Amino acid sequence: MARVKCPKCNKVERILKAGIVRNKQRYFCKDCNYHFIISNPKKTIGKRSNNAALQTSMQDIAEAAGVSTTTVSRALNNRPDINNQTSKFIKELALVMNYQPNMLAQSLVTRSTHTLGVIIPSLETTIFSTMLSGIQEVAAQAGYRVNICTSNEKHETEIANIQALMNNMIDGLLICHTIQTNSFEHLRIHIGKRIPIVQFYRVADNLPVSQILADDEAGAEAVTEYLIKKGCRRIAIVLGSKGLSISQKRFMGYQNVLQKHNIKIDDKLIAHIDFTLEKVVKAVDNWLKLKPGIDAIISISDKSAVQIIRHLKEKKVAVPEKIRVFGFGNEFVQESTLEAIQQQAEIISFHVPLTELTAGMVNAAFLNTLQRQPLLVNTSRGAIIKLEDLINALDQEKLRGVALDVLPNEDLSSYTPLENEQLERLTCKNNVLLTPHIAGYSYEAFERMSAVLLEKLGMKAVF
Repeated sequence: MARVKCPKCNKVERILKAGIVRNKQRYFCKDCNYHFIISNPKKTIGKRSNNAALQTSMQDIAEAAGVSTTTVSRALNNRPDINNQTSKFIKELALVMNYQPNMLAQSLVTRSTHTLGVIIPSLETTIFSTMLSGIQEVAAQAGYRVNICTSNEKHETEIANIQALMNNMIDGLLICHTIQTNSFEHLRIHIGKRIPIVQFYRVADNLPVSQILADDEAGAEAVTEYLIKKGCRRIAIVLGSKGLSISQKRFMGYQNVLQKHNIKIDDKLIAHIDFTLEKVVKAVDNWLKLKPGIDAIISISDKSAVQIIRHLKEKKVAVPEKIRVFGFGNEFVQESTLEAIQQQAEIISFHVPLTELTAGMVNAAFLNTLQRQPLLVNTSRGAIIKLEDLINALDQEKLRGVALDVLPNEDLSSYTPLENEQLERLTCKNNVLLTPHIAGYSYEAFERMSAVLLEKLGMKAVF
């Protein structure tokens, strides 16, 4: 009798008989843990060797199980008209053979792909990537896959993305428009068809589809009210395209508060831009030329707010003393909890004053909760750290490294034996960096200190 070869791994050495299924001998390969049935071993040996790289089909499973493809189909589709033991065996075999159903074929029958299309302007912006993460999580829980397209803030790319996703038979579309999008016919032509559409964050109010958005009007009202309470009266605002709902709503909130305080709305203080650095800089430069000048800028995004601050500093304009800048989005700095920092942070930098609450805040209890073996940096006050606990954490490899610009006691001449011992333990470690309280010795810091000193003397700083 010819030796039986495993149709999966093509080995013959460790093939065992494993019972009778439908009057046919079942085998088990101990090399790859694969069960199979062959009607004629001589004909089957090496049958799939040339096709091993191909995707497993129902026919392959049927041949291995010694049943018809109809029986395999019944088992994999959980049909009731099949023996339970046979169904279980076929499903196990399909799993072993790494069978993947043909989604295209299924979709042609069911008209469903269990796939959602998502279009976002960018993956680089925190708010969009955060939204995408939430979409993927909920979709996965519901058994849906997600096809993601980025438009890179280009209207033409958004149009192409919509068409590509619709051509791929998605079950639903979620879209956040680009800042260039002010015409929505490319989306309107798909409304009313079988595919539901949801707009989020940046939406068009004149489209009869579902929307998910924040209360942009109330947010802009809160920002403008805050700036007015701080004494600002000439408040400029950076907005996106006039056609975007987010721009319209935030402008409405801004306008409402100015009217409430009887502050005239000046068109020269309103800029609709595409948020390129060039356009942001141009808008700021125009405002700096105005008489009377501006005392605050509201930006529709944190990214632009950061660009505005940098440009103002280049122009030697003090922020926030001369001009306050406010952004939307939490894209660069977000409020966090201590628990989140302990669980997720890979770098922890301390910038806190020394108070009753912060003294010794970095102690054994805090350090023992760190889960990512972070780098720890302290440029604030030495006494916020319990040095012995910090050294023990380094010894126990709870920290990847430490950079200390400050120590609890910086007068080396007054050191106790314990303090000397602690300093020696720190300095002998190759993952510890000590600097002599110089974090504040920067050009910007000296410029600011000089400006404050001159201001207190009643003089104007010119740099």
